[in-house]
This record gives sequence, structure tokens and C-alpha cells, in this order.
Amino acid sequence: MVAFDPTTNTMDGWARRRARVAGELERAALELFAVDGPANVTVEQIAQRAGISVRTFFRYFPTRDDVMFALPRRLVDDLCDRVAARPAAEGVLDAFIEAVRDAQAATIDDDLVRLWGRAMHQWGTAQSGPEPTGGMAVAYGEVIAARMGVPADDTRVEVIATAIASVMWLAFLRWLDSDGATPLATVVEDSFTVLAELNRRTIDRPRKPAPRSR
Repeated sequence: MVAFDPTTNTMDGWARRRARVAGELERAALELFAVDGPANVTVEQIAQRAGISVRTFFRYFPTRDDVMFALPRRLVDDLCDRVAARPAAEGVLDAFIEAVRDAQAATIDDDLVRLWGRAMHQWGTAQSGPEPTGGMAVAYGEVIAARMGVPADDTRVEVIATAIASVMWLAFLRWLDSDGATPLATVVEDSFTVLAELNRRTIDRPRKPAPRSR
């Protein structure tokens, strides 16, 4: 899990400027969302807080919701890329665990992630809100299907992707409750390790034969 780093040397000056402005817009929006709730914040308020025009805002984000979910989309995409890069011989859960472990060395803005968590809480309090694990499960399902060599609508893919997304969300909530005492990637890795251990125990434990019907 890694946040986009606008200072990376792989970008030219224009790309760095775009990344910097997008980051400032995102932070300004999340600061407002965390206090007032996304539904009560306008694009005009975000632009004013960031010190730009409304027209400039729309050059970076098509809608208010797009700026709300820019951070989780980056984190999910980054994790999926890392999973896809893992050796094909690794099992799905092991690939996710190793991908999360690899991400621990990357840069993540914990303050921005906390802001998003508070904004998401406001979103869910004010309305039904989006299902937080739905988008993750879809993205994870694509990379899992590719590793398994099966269609994305395969039942096994959907079950595994949903389980991983749910564990990821639970780990995130636990991290928020702990005030970030432990790095987020560590909490996620520990949670995945528990899931993998449960999976291995289920596989290793022989099933009792079903009773025969008379």
C-alpha cells in the first residue's frame, strides 16, 4: 500500500506540478470532508480552500466523489500491481501478503489516510454511503483471476476477493482505532497472515465423511 509521491524523480516538471496541485486539492477536500461530511461540501469550497479556481479543480477531478476516492483507488491499484508482479508459483494469499510486505518500504502519508478515514466515517453517518469493500473486491478479483487463469466471475475468485477486501477493510479500521501506533502495512500484513493460517488449517484438517443415507 503506497501513496503517490509527487516528488519522484521519474516525472518531468509539468507532471510534478500536476501531482502537487492534485495532492493539495485532495488534502483540502479531505480536511473539509472530515469535518462536514462529503455531502455537505461543495466543489467551490474545496477550490477556495486549495486557493484555485473551480475550473482548475475540474482539470484534475471530474467530480467531488472522484477526489473523495482518489486515495483508496491509488492504494488498491498499487497493491494490485504488486500482487501481479509476484511469482506465478505463489498462492493468492501468499502473493497478497508478500505484496503488502513489499509496500511497507514505500512512502505513505499516514495523516492523509487518517483524514480519508474520518471523511469516510462522515460519509457513512450522513447516508448509506458506498460499500467500502465493493470496489476493492472488484479490483482484487481481476488480479486474482489473472493469477488463477480463470474468469473474473468464477465463484472461487469472487469468494477470495471478497474475503481479502473484507480483511483489508477490517485492518484499516483497527489501524484507525489504534491511532496509527503500528504502521498500516504491518496491521494489514498481520491480518492477511491470520487469514492465510485459517485457510491452511482448513485445508490440512481432514473432513469427516458424510453419513451415508440408508
